[in-house]
Amino acid sequence: MAGGDSAARGLLLGMILGAYQGLDALPEYWLQNLVAGKEIMDLLSRLLRPVGWLNGRSGSKSGRG
Repeated sequence: MAGGDSAARGLLLGMILGAYQGLDALPEYWLQNLVAGKEIMDLLSRLLRPVGWLNGRSGSKSGRG
C-alpha cells in the first residue's frame, strides 16, 4: 500500500466514521456512480439486516444516519 502510515490511518478513520455515521452520511451520487453499487448494497443488506442494523439505506446501527 502506497503512503505508509498515512494511508493506514486514513483507512482506519474511514472505517470508524463509516460505522458511526452510516450510509446516509454519503452523498447519494457517490453511491449511484459505484460500478458494483448494487452488488455492494445487496451484500450489506444480507449481512446487516439479520442483526437489525440496516433500516432503509442506512447502515448505521445507532440510527444517526
